[in-house]
Amino acid sequence: MTEIMESNEIIKINTIEEYTELFGCPATNHPLISINHLTDVKEFIPIGNPVQLNLYTITIKDGSTCNAKYGWRDYDFKKGAISFFAPGQIHSWNEKTENSGRWGWLLTFHPDFVRKYPLGMKIGKLKFFSYETNEALHMSEAERLIIEGVMENMENEYQRNIDEHTQDIIVSQLDVLLNYSERFYTRQFRTRNSVESDVLTRFHLCTAPCRAYRGSNGRHDYT
Repeated sequence: MTEIMESNEIIKINTIEEYTELFGCPATNHPLISINHLTDVKEFIPIGNPVQLNLYTITIKDGSTCNAKYGWRDYDFKKGAISFFAPGQIHSWNEKTENSGRWGWLLTFHPDFVRKYPLGMKIGKLKFFSYETNEALHMSEAERLIIEGVMENMENEYQRNIDEHTQDIIVSQLDVLLNYSERFYTRQFRTRNSVESDVLTRFHLCTAPCRAYRGSNGRHDYT
């Protein structure tokens, strides 16, 4: 892997073991999924090298740099943000991420982990796995508490000894996480559309005198 990093070629990550090694995560408790608190992840590496992750990845983190702007108005979503990445996407980092003491989780799983479940069919239809980084899901305080509860349940099961029920339980919790994410994305886009509609309405109100002036003399076009 070192030789690939030095040659600046795309580094391909196909397994959970490769992922945890590259990104400084603790040893995985399951061969097909990794769940870690951000504070336990050493750093994102390699800096400047493109990485193709052939895994599903969900990052849940504090929103210290995640203010959202919809239209021309700022919204306070400093409570946190979630980003979703599908297998095959290419990532790169220009600087190290300091995770010490930071709130959040890093959730990564192989497509085989959900393949035999209904979620295996559903997950490919979830649009937010194809969104750009600036379309991260920004959470309110109430939404953050819900996501935190789901992740804690999932982590508790992940930390237990693996038995015949482990995968079923974690997949069911993962499905809950994605269902809530769909709901919160609906709220996010509805909020954005509402703000943009409000801005457009204000614009028309401001330009109304110009349109009225044009109508009174029939010669000037200000619209």
